[in-house]
Amino acid sequence: MDSKISVLIPTYNRPDFLKEALESVVKQTLLPYELIVADDNMDENISKINRAVIEEFSKKYPFVVYHKNDKNLGSNRNYANLFKLASGDIIQFLGDDDLLFPDALEKLAKPLIENKEIKLTAGKTFFANKDKTLHTKYFSIFLQEYATFFNNKIVDGYDLIINSLQKKYLKYFW
Repeated sequence: MDSKISVLIPTYNRPDFLKEALESVVKQTLLPYELIVADDNMDENISKINRAVIEEFSKKYPFVVYHKNDKNLGSNRNYANLFKLASGDIIQFLGDDDLLFPDALEKLAKPLIENKEIKLTAGKTFFANKDKTLHTKYFSIFLQEYATFFNNKIVDGYDLIINSLQKKYLKYFW
């Protein structure tokens, strides 16, 4: 695959989860071109831990990069900031408390590379509790909607957005 994949991780107050997220990225069957972590912490102690975690990974994986925000941007602006920092052709956002299955990048990038009309791919999600057991409430809500839109088919983005905004289940996620 010739396309460059950027994995972008905003982080705030969760160094333990961040390490697991990074591990899930470096264990991919298709490694990214770059992995950028934007630290939105203003607590220097937490940022110091985050920086140490990322430096540990960047020694073995030079595509892992740490970026410390000058001020707290908040979630939305940190995502936007990461997007500006990225130089890849394909963007994969990953929460600092999320994990990727080992072949996630390969599966998500494949349709984008094979069909230039496709602009967005989505994968299945496993909603887990802190102990990594299934969070059944969110998972059942997600499964109901997943079958409607993402059952290995191409969907119109406009229809997806309109339908998503009209769904009552959004209150669980936002």
